[in-house]
Amino acid sequence: MTSEPLAAFRLDGKVAAITGGAGGIGRATAEAMAAAGAVIAILDRDGAAAEAAVQRLAAARFRASAHAADVTVEASLEAAFAAIVERHGGIDILAIAPGSGCAMPPSSIRWRIGKRSSRSI
Repeated sequence: MTSEPLAAFRLDGKVAAITGGAGGIGRATAEAMAAAGAVIAILDRDGAAAEAAVQRLAAARFRASAHAADVTVEASLEAAFAAIVERHGGIDILAIAPGSGCAMPPSSIRWRIGKRSSRSI
């Protein structure tokens, strides 16, 4: 047994993509996963808000990137996922927290990301 009870929940070396990550539940999820050691990719329809969220994470010494993406537009998600895979080498965790419905079902997203990444989510 480890002396740190939350050690089993560490996300070191993982890349987490969070839709709706610039505010509300998405931002809280991004902050929690960053604190657990994940590299964060924030996707949000409001690119400036995504960038501001990344700046807050960077100020706390967390690694993150911003990606303007509209989850209601499949091509927008495709482009964002491609950019995340290019920048971070893959996506290990996908958190879907936008204020609206997502254009692609999670099973489709998993398949599409998996085609680009050496990792599986």
